[in-house]
Amino acid sequence: MVWADKQSALIRDVASPVRWTALLGSESDLAAKFEAPDRALLLRAISQELGSTRDAVMETAVRRLDISQKQAAEAYTLAEEHESTPRSVWGYVQGLTRLSQRTPWQDGRYALDRAASRLLTTVQ
Repeated sequence: MVWADKQSALIRDVASPVRWTALLGSESDLAAKFEAPDRALLLRAISQELGSTRDAVMETAVRRLDISQKQAAEAYTLAEEHESTPRSVWGYVQGLTRLSQRTPWQDGRYALDRAASRLLTTVQ
């Protein structure tokens, strides 16, 4: 295998959300790896819920983030599959990011990543 092939294989491996989850560990392990201000933000994002039910979270996401009902549902499903707290800001941001990675068009990925970013900035 030539160097370029190894590099592209490494990039694909590192970019994999499953690989990132394995590298970073659980949400509480992740929080411990950050500096104090970042750690505080992360802990607030983990503990702050968007709603008490799936429907409430999706309604909040559609209203706040200007995403479709279908995207809101898909993001929640992905968060539910991979995060311990899919109703939290952090869990839902992870769902949006995973959905973005599955989106074939760059403008769609960008819109979902921006929505995730906007949601994370709402953490008080």
